[in-house]
Amino acid sequence: MKFFGSIRLALSLLILLALAAIPGTLFDIGDGRYQNFYQHPLFRSLFALLFVNTLVCILRSVRRLLGEKSSAALPYADASVSQTGTVQVAGVDVAAAAKRIEAGGIRVSPAKGGFVVRTGRLGAWGPTLIHLSVLILMAGALLGEAGYVATLNMYPRSTTTHAYDWDLQAERELGFELRLDHFEPLYYPIELRIQLIQGVTGSVLEQQLTKEGDWFDLPLPQGRAKVERFSPLEELLELSIYRDTERLGTYRISREKGVEPGPLPPELILQPSEYRDPRLRQLRSEVSILEGGQIQSRQRIEINSPAEYEGVTIYQTAFERDDQGRLYAGFQFSKDPGKPLVWSGCVLMILGLMVNFLIPCRMFLLRERGSGIELVPVRGHRGTVPPRLVAKIVKHIQGDASGDEK
Repeated sequence: MKFFGSIRLALSLLILLALAAIPGTLFDIGDGRYQNFYQHPLFRSLFALLFVNTLVCILRSVRRLLGEKSSAALPYADASVSQTGTVQVAGVDVAAAAKRIEAGGIRVSPAKGGFVVRTGRLGAWGPTLIHLSVLILMAGALLGEAGYVATLNMYPRSTTTHAYDWDLQAERELGFELRLDHFEPLYYPIELRIQLIQGVTGSVLEQQLTKEGDWFDLPLPQGRAKVERFSPLEELLELSIYRDTERLGTYRISREKGVEPGPLPPELILQPSEYRDPRLRQLRSEVSILEGGQIQSRQRIEINSPAEYEGVTIYQTAFERDDQGRLYAGFQFSKDPGKPLVWSGCVLMILGLMVNFLIPCRMFLLRERGSGIELVPVRGHRGTVPPRLVAKIVKHIQGDASGDEK
């Protein structure tokens, strides 16, 4: 057990893991780099040993912190004390001094040759919490192997209950039904040229160079139009038509449907003729999640804004058109059972670091010295002990201080 909890083993394993990761990072080892190299039994065995080493260190640390046996409290008391900060108090019995210090709210426990005076005891748990967080992170990573990543392309208004798992090279059941209600690629405002056409003769009355959000005048009494939306994939143009400040309705024209009935007279047609190359801004999908034919959830999916359902995260990945010109969207399904453990480990590590650095653990050896007592700061417990803290303990010994340590 001593071997598995040794620092030498921990350092050796960390060095071996670092060296072993070099070929997996720098050299081309073919497809499946992660599966074939980092999941190789030899590489995993190093992690397993590091896991055991960390676990043993945690158990030993917890047992020491909870037990605090006097015989083991300061096995190096005489050989490893720091003479810097040593204070001698004459005319006081060591047992009486220990009681006065303890009465002042500072922890005191028996030790070889005297008593151990300890402040900031919570800070001693900092390294243990950090080690425990590493253990939880490793467990979360291991549990994540039970999850999966799968992909799927879907047409709008289609449904699916499965996706393709590339690790299994087979279809995987999702455990629910996903329906793609709507998909839309969003672009930055596109500059376009709109032709105002006389519907009967087909002659171009005028042209307007505009973009989404812009206004332009119409050849109608007090007529104006605002460009609400332009989709380059469908060449769909939507305009809000106004007479002065009164909104008359929406004018819509597309490549597939032509002019839809709207507020403009049929003899006036507004048609996009040219536009700049579009710059994609976002992908947006509206989905419904069903179980047993009943809708359980409706969610919007965008890039960097996935949907979540029963531990499965659904990401928007891509879009394209098929050979027939139909638009379809790509999705990635990810399930990671270890995610809660990973997040918990991260939070615990931050807590451990705060405890370790913000709550210094100080330790003193209180022992007899000639006709009085001696208070010796123990080396290895957060370096030099502040003189103010030493002075406060001395005041407790002398009986003229009150209150707990701040």
